[in-house]
Amino acid sequence: MKIRNVILAGAVAAGGAVGFAGPAAADSGQVYSVGAAAVSIFNDQNDVVTTCDRARDGEGTVGWISVRQADGTWNAFPRVYNGGGVNTCRSGDFNVLREAAPVRLYSCLQNGPSGRPYSCGVATLNG
Repeated sequence: MKIRNVILAGAVAAGGAVGFAGPAAADSGQVYSVGAAAVSIFNDQNDVVTTCDRARDGEGTVGWISVRQADGTWNAFPRVYNGGGVNTCRSGDFNVLREAAPVRLYSCLQNGPSGRPYSCGVATLNG
């Protein structure tokens, strides 16, 4: 997994959408935590999960995906934690092998990198 830090000024801070260049993939999308203090974005073209902090609340954010397997179970990928503060994002690159499978995208708040996720929002993206 490759992790990178990203600062998004404007769009995420203002609560706007974040766009990706290139043709839209069927299961790219975003989801907000309960209360919208965090947003997680999944880009299917590059298999990238990004989690962004939208609130000055002293809490970090965490995002991850789970991919539905052929037997109906869900394979959870590693979590991406962002503790950089308001208006910051952190991304992780993953290798999703079950292309066209449904993807669950999670966006949560978390107190520290070893804390427990809470106030999670979840969206299922079509494969």
